[in-house]
Amino acid sequence: MFVPDTLSRAPLIKNHFPTTEEDTLVSSVLDSLPISDIKLQEISDANKSDPIVQELKSLLECGWDSSKGLSLSSKKYLQYKDELQFVDDLLLKFDLIVVPESMRREILNRLHEGHFGIVKTINMARKCVFWPGISKDIKEMIENYPVCAKFKNW
Repeated sequence: MFVPDTLSRAPLIKNHFPTTEEDTLVSSVLDSLPISDIKLQEISDANKSDPIVQELKSLLECGWDSSKGLSLSSKKYLQYKDELQFVDDLLLKFDLIVVPESMRREILNRLHEGHFGIVKTINMARKCVFWPGISKDIKEMIENYPVCAKFKNW
């Protein structure tokens, strides 16, 4: 007797149906990432104030022909220019989120929370995030992390 009443009070779940094939792909990629919606929003917000990300956004919108006056930091992305796209204020390299400079330390710490060592941490990172030199940054962080350096679990 109570089931119909309970079901009638259940909140409606609003489904977002992508409109194009690209939207469908992006939606499925973002849904499959092991990153919370809150963290995605934080990255999106950080992108809005990151000069490198804004420069890359401009290049993606206007074309890489205007890449002569690039900053040194943005030049690191030139080799990935065909792999980058900007979607919903997120810079993606294929299906990986490009992390702005201001959030890299936090992401490195989150990746290393389990103290899995260099190889496992790099493999975990390669599933969801990217920036030029990420493997080197992970290696340096773990080698200099006091507990890991003491036990050398890499």
